[in-house]
Amino acid sequence: MSQPSRTIRHLRGAIVGAVCAITGISAHAGAAGVLPAPDALAVTAAACAGLGAAVAARPTRLATPLILIVWLAAGQGLAHVLLLVLADHAAGHPQLLSPAMLVLHTIATLATAAALIVVEPALVTLLTAVVRMLRAVLAPPDPATFATRPGRALTRDVRPILRAIAPLDARGPPPRAA
Repeated sequence: MSQPSRTIRHLRGAIVGAVCAITGISAHAGAAGVLPAPDALAVTAAACAGLGAAVAARPTRLATPLILIVWLAAGQGLAHVLLLVLADHAAGHPQLLSPAMLVLHTIATLATAAALIVVEPALVTLLTAVVRMLRAVLAPPDPATFATRPGRALTRDVRPILRAIAPLDARGPPPRAA
């Protein structure tokens, strides 16, 4: 398997897991009016991360739009059921899925699927550009590009000069004067 294909699979899985966790929690909080307890949020996030890992393990040829929508819908359902079971206010829910929650989960699923389908072909190009930019910024400068005078490159080692200015040794502080 090629590196771009593997990278796309991992990105797809990360996006599906993250979106399922974020939109599942926000749709639940938006429709129910309360944010669940931190332990319920942590379990839901971990389960959605597991779902994202499962999506990343699937071959790219199986990432059709319909399968992507199924994965996202399954993640939304998983997040909703986990939050419903783990939340303290589960007894206050008259039904498993209110119409407002169903609408929010559906909108999140379809919007994420559409965005992934549109953006996924450009991800490798985008990531390549980002990595090249980071390498250019973080790479050490080439000494030949620094000029002491116009047209003359710096060719000598300046470390001894820097050590003479600010010695880098293991000597401790001066002894106390008695």
